Amino acid sequence: MPSAYRFSEFVASCANHAAFVTRGALLTAQNDFKLRTQKEVLDFIAAGGLERLAYTNTRPWANNPDKTRVVMIDAYRFFSGSVQGYLAFGFMNTGKWMVKSFKKSFYRNSLTSC
Repeated sequence: MPSAYRFSEFVASCANHAAFVTRGALLTAQNDFKLRTQKEVLDFIAAGGLERLAYTNTRPWANNPDKTRVVMIDAYRFFSGSVQGYLAFGFMNTGKWMVKSFKKSFYRNSLTSC
C-alpha cells in the first residue's frame, strides 16, 4: 500500500506547529532523542532532523477512538546521527496532524541504502 499522505505536507504542518504529539510519542522522544517538548519534536522534524528517511507502511489507526471514521497512519524509519528511529503520523478528522510514534527503532534492515 502506498503512503496515505505527502510527507512534505506533514513536515510543513510541523514547521507551522499545526500538529500535535501524543503523550506516548512525547515520552519516547524525550527518552530516546532528548526532545523534551512538543515544540522540540515538531521543530526537529521541520528542520530535517530525520536523516535517511524510508517509508515503512500505511495502516488504519488501530486505537482510533472514533470507529466511524478511518484514520490512516504512515510509518517511516529514519536516522538521527547514529540512532535509528521510527516515526508514525496521520491526519486527524479534526484537521490536525498527529505524531503517533517517535522512538528508537531496532529494525534489523539497514537504512544505509536509502
